[in-house]
Amino acid sequence: MSETIPAPIDEAGQEGRTQVPVKIWLVFAAAGILLGHYLLHQLSISAESAVRLSEAQLMLAGAVPYVDFFDNVSPFYIYFNLLPASLSQLMHLHPILIFNCLICLLFVLSALALISFSAVGTGRATWRNPLCGSKWPCLLAFVSLVLFQPVHFGQANQLFFIAMTPYIVCRALRLRGLRIGSKLALLVGMAVGLCVLLDPLYAIFFLIFEASTVWGLYPFAGFALIKKRYLGPELQFALAIALLLGSVFALIPCACARHYILDVIPINLDGYIEVL
Repeated sequence: MSETIPAPIDEAGQEGRTQVPVKIWLVFAAAGILLGHYLLHQLSISAESAVRLSEAQLMLAGAVPYVDFFDNVSPFYIYFNLLPASLSQLMHLHPILIFNCLICLLFVLSALALISFSAVGTGRATWRNPLCGSKWPCLLAFVSLVLFQPVHFGQANQLFFIAMTPYIVCRALRLRGLRIGSKLALLVGMAVGLCVLLDPLYAIFFLIFEASTVWGLYPFAGFALIKKRYLGPELQFALAIALLLGSVFALIPCACARHYILDVIPINLDGYIEVL
């Protein structure tokens, strides 16, 4: 009788199959801690987020931004908070609770996107994915920066960080020639397209990041390769969402646009100049 030789065990594949559930459990455990905290303390909210949410409630009552109340942020940031305020009225729940639940949902989706990116390029192309060897440190750092920063929870800087982190990873993998699913790229691009409008500085950072990727890729590739790898779906979706929502600026009340251009922008520019 011939002896049956057992098939070799793929340690890398087995490790990937056993680690993926652990990473997902880590994300949902962190989200559960956040959600449990804000369910127990339903009025817990950062100062900046509380101001923006209060402004959204005033707008639902008929107030006009920069006319009936003043703030030095972009109009899109103010209108962005209409979502939790409107859901609060429809669901008859406190707006702070709705706001915190939406931020937890955004965190979960962003962390799951990072986990999905860590599985891209398995096999021969593993060396082209830097997350394959550093997925745990990156995921733990991402979770820690969100979980242990309750003072900034829901603020514009944290929203931009949550949306931009998977986008940067997606762009890095795309430029390395790895294939990213179009649905995942769509979600990542949409999130970044929404968050770059929260502050003009975020839009400037986004443009600098994209310009630097072209600058770094050009010496090693021709124009055809740059066009193939650079114009990925995530960039197209991000620009489309940003331009679409940016064009809505023309539909806001004239008094709101006038005060933002004549009052808010000069104030912010003076502050930036003083810092520099």
